[in-house]
Amino acid sequence: MENFEKVKKASTAAFKGNFEKISAAVNEAAVAGQANLEAAGASSEIIAKGLTEVGTLAGAYSKAAFENSVEVSKAVLAAKTPVEALEIQTNFAKTAFETWFAQANKIADIFTNTATEAAKPVTARANEFFAKLQTAQ
Repeated sequence: MENFEKVKKASTAAFKGNFEKISAAVNEAAVAGQANLEAAGASSEIIAKGLTEVGTLAGAYSKAAFENSVEVSKAVLAAKTPVEALEIQTNFAKTAFETWFAQANKIADIFTNTATEAAKPVTARANEFFAKLQTAQ
């Protein structure tokens, strides 16, 4: 009977110890999962803001380009000579290309900055995971 009590105590202690470890691990996994969701949410918000900024910029550019082309068309039609009309059209084409190129660079910068910023929350979570993984070894 004494051996049975010893085995019972040892088994109970082992079960409690393992249960506490498993419980702590499950709790840690839940906390990590929540943090991962929050990081993904933060990244999504950053991406949404970047896309909104690009959309606003593109819309404003399109409107301005259309209005400018209407004005140039009026000027071309009002030109006194074909040479004057050609000069107006040539200047418009040059300006339109330069404006478009500048706009494209702005949009590229926004995409680059958005991608960099959106990666930060997820990268931080990954770094934390790998740091825990290394300390567990």
